[in-house]
Amino acid sequence: MNLHGDWTDDDLINMYYLANYRSDLRCGGSFIAPNGEVAECDPVGDNPCCSSHNWCGNTAAHCDCVGCTDYRVTCQKFRSDLRCGGDYLAANGEVAQCNPDGEYPCCSPWNWCGITADHCDCADCADYRSSASEYRDDYRCGENYLAPNGKPAKCDPNGPYPCCSQWNWCGNTADHCECDKCVDFRNTCETFRSDYRCGKGYKAPNGETAKCDAFGIYPCCSPSNWCGITAAHCDCFFCSDYRIY
Repeated sequence: MNLHGDWTDDDLINMYYLANYRSDLRCGGSFIAPNGEVAECDPVGDNPCCSSHNWCGNTAAHCDCVGCTDYRVTCQKFRSDLRCGGDYLAANGEVAQCNPDGEYPCCSPWNWCGITADHCDCADCADYRSSASEYRDDYRCGENYLAPNGKPAKCDPNGPYPCCSQWNWCGNTADHCECDKCVDFRNTCETFRSDYRCGKGYKAPNGETAKCDAFGIYPCCSPSNWCGITAAHCDCFFCSDYRIY
């Protein structure tokens, strides 16, 4: 509330949308957001970074110091210094991978991206190149059409038909890319989170409200904001099923 006892816009947002950041710009540590978790900073606001003193701001002391956290939206899954795995985080805040389309697509047990057998073929190596295609030659896509990798087929984001329509065809028209059930695979930012949270109060890497992976093992969002596959996730009144049939 403001000094006159009126509800502010921030108050209303926090009440109804369970924001993961606070209107007083405090963050981290023991400062809890309305959603019950440790407070972050608004990634699309004027103060997107949390300082080591637990204040949101936009200076180097908030964004670039040791102990700072920058919540601005980024989709990069790998690092320019070729470090990967372990304690090496990418710009998206998750454990760094190696660029599957780059010169060094594999992560060694010593946390370096490379292309040798010591990076790609050992017991603890991680090869980020796809060994089986995610796409079908007949341009079908979605839940009931499996790709060679055994998962629901996607559309090639770098090909002429990058979007999956609600009728399970890859194409490039508005009916493939812009409808409510369409999936545009050209988007480099994920629309879902690796922790399986979804819905209001949970932002995806693309900065929007998180969905569930329509092509993953947990494609539905429950009213309690968890992705899953049970009737309590997919078939209830407030459930959201993101699969394409």
